[in-house]
Amino acid sequence: MVSIGYGALLLLTHPLERQAVLDDPAKLPDVIEECLRIGNVGVKPEAATASRPTRERDIDIADVRIRTGELVLLDTGAANFDRRGVR
Repeated sequence: MVSIGYGALLLLTHPLERQAVLDDPAKLPDVIEECLRIGNVGVKPEAATASRPTRERDIDIADVRIRTGELVLLDTGAANFDRRGVR
């Protein structure tokens, strides 16, 4: 719920962005997603979860080899990062 309130505050305090959404409602899904990302104050960037893959074989993700049983640190703060931002 905090994210929704923060998103509303962002749109109320940024009239150009608010008007852009009013002029082109197709932008609304991207704006909502960005407001949820920015307003996600409950997730700390340093929050992370450790995991050990248990697959029968090694896997490659984004040109990185993850070996079976190798410790992997999942950064939940990085999951909310989108280089594109809102357009």
